[in-house]
Amino acid sequence: MLDNMDGITTIVSIFILLAAAIGSGLIMSSNFFYTFVCGGTVSALVGFLIFNWNPSKIFMGDTGSQMIGALLASVGVIFFWNNDLISIHHAWYSKLAIVMTAFVIPIADSLTVTINRIRRGQSPFVGGKDHTTHHLSYAGLSDRQVALVMILISSISLALITCLYNASINAKHLCYTILLIYSFNLLILCNWLPIQLNNLEEVQSNF
Repeated sequence: MLDNMDGITTIVSIFILLAAAIGSGLIMSSNFFYTFVCGGTVSALVGFLIFNWNPSKIFMGDTGSQMIGALLASVGVIFFWNNDLISIHHAWYSKLAIVMTAFVIPIADSLTVTINRIRRGQSPFVGGKDHTTHHLSYAGLSDRQVALVMILISSISLALITCLYNASINAKHLCYTILLIYSFNLLILCNWLPIQLNNLEEVQSNF
């Protein structure tokens, strides 16, 4: 769903893989397979982003985005949900906080599109220009500025996850709470923005 504007899927995928590498200690790991898969994919995506940056010379398409999506789903299960570095006594909400923070942009976009399309009586599986990136564009941002916003949000998510894994055991509960608050606020914002833009368009059309 994110592959709807230049560079968006590439940017988000890079930061999710970096979060997985940092959160699982993969950078210092001796597990060559996972290091090769994640590191190789990040390197390939960085090289691809050079040509996928607006105005793009190439685009990812369904073949690339679906392959990356399947890889990120596996990464999410292995490195976030089943991460041995997460203390067991922190229970389910610790895993939920990490997954939501790492995947906050894909979750927010998919949830927003699904809710808004169902609300309009449309199928959420049919394409359209009602994604979060499109609404940012409708608000006046250029395609490059939208990509920069995605970089900013992804950077904040990466920084929060890095702080979590470097925090002491006593501070981890606070970190999980911060991660959940951050994720839920971003989800609410992504659902609030389209509604406000639609209301603004209705007001302007009345004049």
